[in-house]
Formats: sequence, structure tokens, C-alpha cells
Amino acid sequence: MFLTRWIREQAIERGALDKPNRRSVHNDPIPRLGGLAIALGFYFGLFYFEVIQQYFPQFGFYINMPSYPILLGSFIMLLTGVFDDIKGVTPKQKLMLQSVAAIVIIIGGFQFEFADYIEFATGISVSWIDYPITFIWILAVINAFNLIDGLDGLAAGTAVIVMVSLTLAVALNGYGADLVFIACFIGPLVGFLFYNRAPASIFMGDSGSLFLGMLIATFALPVTKNVKLQFSFLVPILALGLPILDTMLSFYRRTRKGQHPFSADRDHIHHRVLRVAGLEPKRAVYELYGISIIFGLFSILIATLDQIYMLVGVVAILGLLVMVFVNRLGYLDKPGFTRAPFSDDPSAKGKSSEKGKFPE
Repeated sequence: MFLTRWIREQAIERGALDKPNRRSVHNDPIPRLGGLAIALGFYFGLFYFEVIQQYFPQFGFYINMPSYPILLGSFIMLLTGVFDDIKGVTPKQKLMLQSVAAIVIIIGGFQFEFADYIEFATGISVSWIDYPITFIWILAVINAFNLIDGLDGLAAGTAVIVMVSLTLAVALNGYGADLVFIACFIGPLVGFLFYNRAPASIFMGDSGSLFLGMLIATFALPVTKNVKLQFSFLVPILALGLPILDTMLSFYRRTRKGQHPFSADRDHIHHRVLRVAGLEPKRAVYELYGISIIFGLFSILIATLDQIYMLVGVVAILGLLVMVFVNRLGYLDKPGFTRAPFSDDPSAKGKSSEKGKFPE
């Protein structure tokens, strides 16, 4: 909380402000660089536990500190985000630096366990495939969190929900999660949310979304081998269901319209919830928290299953819920069709709502 307040003051003095544009929901310039406060809180927490372990063991307990590849990869993403928030980084430069960070993680021995599933299904050993899948996974999660950071408190709150879901999924399978990593990750986010919840007085910016995306992508990798089911790779995918779904829908709608897949727009899930559901930003964030919690509960449920038929049933139910949600937001409508905002009030059916209206 102290770091967030201090970083906010520094951002205002240096003009590191997020100015409203056609895709913004806020109307006034808001300081960014909040991700720097989150990262400093994270690193300070690790340093604190390290000091306790080294010099005051009678007051501490044995902990496994994050490996150097994780710290280096997250630091690369932090610096990338800080430069982007202050001076701007081109998409090509950002992708290159994300690739460097992903390679650092892979060289450090972290892998997305998917080859075992292919061998289980086909009998063919393709252990090498884990490397490109890990690379794609890290880049996908980093950019998914970058895309979902569009409403006050949405990215930070979603990150907390995802981390708790992954931790419980691992714990229910008898594996001890790294409690120090979890505490140092969630603690700064909770402090940051005091200033980032609606109406936010500071944004995390790319320094936060890239940093969080890297840490979550890396934390999720061991989960793919720490659950007993052969389809354990589904656990982190479902825990990250909301940002991953938003990314997939972004590619779908843009290619459907003949646009570049990486072109910017204001048609993400949080935009649709504001526009179609007619919700105010604060209410929309709570609704999306709920969606993320549902994904998290399904990931925990799948982590406890050991029968294929039960897995198929659970995935089918979740798939149906997702299709209903996507259809209700109008993503499956024909091009040119405008869906009227829906309301709990029957008399308001078919009427437009001014709630969540975008600034022109």
C-alpha cells in the first residue's frame, strides 16, 4: 500500500499518465506504473523471508525460494512494462522481450507437461513438443493478462483468484504449494487493490500486466504434472479461463471481420459486459470476478478427478456454460446485428442503457 501510494505520486510528477482514448472506460488521466509497486512488494517479500531463513531460523521455517530463472524472467517483463508505460515499446519489441523471458524460463527447466498426454492417447513419444508448447503458453498468458487489464481492479483481482485456484488444485492432490511465493504474490496485489478498485487512482499498466502474466504462467507449469489425472494440463487452462477466453474471442472476432488478429479494439469481454449487460464498471468487475471464480472451481474439480468419463462430463458442462455466456454477450451474432442491453427489469427490455456508456 505504501509503495503504491508513493509510485502514484512519482508517476504524476513524471507525467506517466494513462490518458483517455476511444478504447478507454475512464474519462480523466490516471497515473500508471502501479505494476512497479506490485513488483517491488513481491521482491521485498522474498527478501524478507530470505533474511528470516538465513539469520533468524528460530523465527522462520524452511522455504523454497523461487529459482533464478523465474526472478530473471519476471524482471525482464517488469522492465519491459516500465519502459512501455513511460516511453512506449513497439509490439514487435515487446514480443521479442517476451520471447527472451520465455526462453529463460524454459532453459531453467520449467515445462508445460503435454507430451505425456500425446503418448497416452497415441502411444507415440514426442517429449520435444513440451518446449514449443511451453513457449507458446508463456506468451499466451502474458498477453492474455495484458488484454484483460481494462477495468479498475479486474486484472489484479483475477490474478488473485487464479493463484488461489491453482494453489488449491495442487494442495488437494497432496502437493505442498510454495506458500512464500503465494504470499509474496497475493500480498502486494491486495495492497494495490486499495488504490486500483473503482474508481481507481492508479493503474498497473503494462509493468503490472506483463509482470503478473509471467509469474502466473510460470507458477502454473508445475501444476501440469502435480495432479494425478492424465489430462492435468487442463487445470491451469481452466484456472486462467477468463483471460484465455477473452484472448480466443479477440482472435475470433477480428479474423471474422477480416482484421489483423493483434489490432486494438474495444470489444473485449469487459467491454461487452459494460455495453450489452448495461452494467456500471464496478458492478461489471464483480460479475467478471464471479466468472473467474467459476472457472477456478472447475479447475479445482478437474484436479480431483481420476475417471475419464467424469472428466468428459465436467468439461461438457463447463463448455455449455461458456457457450451460453459467449452467446449472451453477442459474440455469436451475425455481423451488423446490434444486441440491445439486457436488464433485470422486464419493462426495460429492448431499451438502451446509459450505464457503462463509453466516452466519445
